[in-house]
Amino acid sequence: MTDASQRYRARAEECRAKAQSFRDARARAQMFKLADEYELKAKQAEASELEKNDSSDVGGFGGDSRYLNSENALKQPPYRLLFALLHQATN
Repeated sequence: MTDASQRYRARAEECRAKAQSFRDARARAQMFKLADEYELKAKQAEASELEKNDSSDVGGFGGDSRYLNSENALKQPPYRLLFALLHQATN
């Protein structure tokens, strides 16, 4: 977990705890929605950190051309496949 994702998760927990104390159903629902948004931000922060860690892994395929023909290649965004193909062509 990254520092950012931990902070977002802590905020989500704070929102949930605060929501429990609200009597007004509408305000409670808004706080729970805010908590959900913080959870989403935490997941995005984790994904961003994972992507940064994978940046040395050209195209997400580890420079291994056998992945270019695998199902994994079809699950990757098109630019990653392009980077992998370019990496293969230059090596």
